[in-house]
Amino acid sequence: LKSPKKVDAVAIADYDVLFYPGGHGPMEDLAVDADSGQLIVDAVKSNTTLGVLCHAPAALLAANDTSTGDWVLKGRRMTGFANSEEELSHLADRAKWLVETRLVELGAEYSKAPEPFASHIVVDGQLYTGQNPASSVAVAERIVADVQRRAPSQQLPTLTLSFGMVQMGFGEGIRAAMRRADQAMYEAKRQGRSRAVTAAGDETQPVFSKGQRLGLAPA
Repeated sequence: LKSPKKVDAVAIADYDVLFYPGGHGPMEDLAVDADSGQLIVDAVKSNTTLGVLCHAPAALLAANDTSTGDWVLKGRRMTGFANSEEELSHLADRAKWLVETRLVELGAEYSKAPEPFASHIVVDGQLYTGQNPASSVAVAERIVADVQRRAPSQQLPTLTLSFGMVQMGFGEGIRAAMRRADQAMYEAKRQGRSRAVTAAGDETQPVFSKGQRLGLAPA
């Protein structure tokens, strides 16, 4: 994090996992970013573990094969933030398009939890998708477990993940929600390794939950 790279400078061969977190941000930029799209294409073609959560499947939309123009994830099983969840969050009418609708239009085999905001993950080969913030723990644990299982003879570094989660309030701007999410993430780190924390209230007086252990590393 101290020396971030530009997306066009990243080589997929240097990484074991490519992961895109959620938030509405990917719908604005990564959905049409050619460099990010090529990185995803490279991950798919090299069978590299690819994880996306919540609204992050928007980034998958840019993953087109430059030689054929085809979407490289057509026919793959996946999930993402559901239309019903956007509607219940009072954000559907403010979005230019919806993740579920666009994935289905492109030919994804989309599925979702029976109830909005319930945890739901889909694993299709090396593609790992989580429907919403409630799915973050499950998809993280599954990715880490599978990566470690596939390399039993290798001495892997200790993996820890910290998650900060919020539910956008009615009338709350995306920037304010992201600041609360950052506060929750730092609180998760403060409470211990590999924890997920939610932040209620507002950014001036956040109310943090007790961290949920992810089971990835000793506390």
